[in-house]
Amino acid sequence: MLFNIEMMGLINTLFKRSKVECPRCLGKGHVGLEDIKRLNKELKWLPGSCAYCKSKGQVTERMLSNVSFNSTYVTLDLSNEERDRIFRKDVGAEHRAKRFDEDMDLYIKEIEYLYFEGHMKVEKIVNFYMIAQENFEGGIERDQLLEYINKVIAYRTNIIK
Repeated sequence: MLFNIEMMGLINTLFKRSKVECPRCLGKGHVGLEDIKRLNKELKWLPGSCAYCKSKGQVTERMLSNVSFNSTYVTLDLSNEERDRIFRKDVGAEHRAKRFDEDMDLYIKEIEYLYFEGHMKVEKIVNFYMIAQENFEGGIERDQLLEYINKVIAYRTNIIK
């Protein structure tokens, strides 16, 4: 009997996935505004369930070593298949994640340029993006786009002050 208990202990040690507090949500399972500010994702994330730990508050050390908890790409909108690819370090998924982060940064810079340098009114910027997305399925709603553009402008205005 003693052999079986020792053997089970060894097996558990070998296959145990040690869990640590999720660095994105700090173990709460929920990302709030303070987390978003702490991680400098104000224009990229919304408060809500933590997508990195899937609201569990803990992650494996392997997960931490494979994917940055700060990745903009790891959101609740990500399919389970793509999430698994990201956490397995699939080259294609890593490329899509990098491209997503770059596109998001470019999108924000473009809005700032159109407003601050191009002196376009917010409504014109909204119209510009609504026309651009006409050929895409699942586009963003006009009200959401208007709200986001105003958020980008307000954020940039507050940084400059």
